Amino acid sequence: MSQYICIVMVALYSQSLLLTTVTGGMTTSSVDQSPMYIEVIDLTSSQSIFGNDEPTNTNNAQSNCGHKPTSTTNWIHHKMAGIDWLYGYRKRHPELTLRKPEPCSLSRARSFHKHNVKTFFDNLGVMKRHPGFADGTRVYNLDETGTTTVQKPKKVIAAKGSKQLNKVTSGERGTLVTTCCIVSATGAALPPAMVFPRKKFQPHMLNKAPAGTLGLAQPTGWMNTELFPHVVTHFVKVTGSSKENPCLLILDNHESHLAPQALNIAKNNGVTILTIPPHTSSKLQPLDVSVYGPLMTFYNGAADSWVLRNYGVPLNIYNTSEILGVAFEKAMTPANIKSGFRKTGIFTEDDFMPCEVTNRPMPEPIVGQQQNIVEDDDEAYVDRTAQPSYFRSTRQ
Repeated sequence: MSQYICIVMVALYSQSLLLTTVTGGMTTSSVDQSPMYIEVIDLTSSQSIFGNDEPTNTNNAQSNCGHKPTSTTNWIHHKMAGIDWLYGYRKRHPELTLRKPEPCSLSRARSFHKHNVKTFFDNLGVMKRHPGFADGTRVYNLDETGTTTVQKPKKVIAAKGSKQLNKVTSGERGTLVTTCCIVSATGAALPPAMVFPRKKFQPHMLNKAPAGTLGLAQPTGWMNTELFPHVVTHFVKVTGSSKENPCLLILDNHESHLAPQALNIAKNNGVTILTIPPHTSSKLQPLDVSVYGPLMTFYNGAADSWVLRNYGVPLNIYNTSEILGVAFEKAMTPANIKSGFRKTGIFTEDDFMPCEVTNRPMPEPIVGQQQNIVEDDDEAYVDRTAQPSYFRSTRQ
């Protein structure tokens, strides 16, 4: 009796394929013409953030295997394996599961690649300038997050089969209050800064906020170039940074963080600012990696409890500081903060797989054209007029 062989062409990391030889009769649908065929499921797509859902996997079963069983109606009429085949496959492979992925923008997938990460860690060589940088006692991370007046309800216990289960919230759409957190590599959390959507700041806005919180006001509630210098001054005051006792501050390259006044304050007080590459904060920023997740979970829980305790009273921006004070104490633990700094320094090949989908080779220069190096006193620069046309076209 003849045997059928499947040849599968895989573009990325063929070792990640899960190949299983299955004899006829072991599957959910019998195969009469062949005693043996090969099941193929590509696990690489899920690692490269282009995972397949259930219908796609069943449809790919035919394209991955050249043999077409003729005894099943799904293969004959729909040209794809049935859902029973996928259920049977998952039962035979308990190591596989169906998960709901988190959304990831295309810009984040393309930006996190080896070159950007290597450049960032090369710039971290600045840590050799001072002994306090090397042991982590003077290394800090700063980032903003949004705290709103509408919480995401937690799960509740209800009868099975109940439809349209609801839970009360303070409104349809919440009002944003920006919270700027600062953490140290030693596991310490500095007093945060809160930006309220008002023209003028009032002291009662920080009722029951974490001790030492800086209060700011801006009509939109967002951080901008006018407010960030106050945050840098707050950071210098809390850390006691000076030219004799410098510190390293890691943050993203948001427009507000690059305000000239803020950079001058940092320079005059011994604060070295290091920015991470664009669209890589989810991988390279300790606050995003291990702190903001628990903080938002505890914040939603505290807001939910506040709404239940104050039944009929809507949650407003003047209560966000109280709720943040409860969540801040639970989330800003040394274990969470240290794990964020630890995780951002360790990456495997799987972490760079999303960018492999869109990576392109570097263009080769046109033969016969070379860069002219022009010597000018103490330094040398590249004569751009001698570069290939694809470099000059965007500058003309």
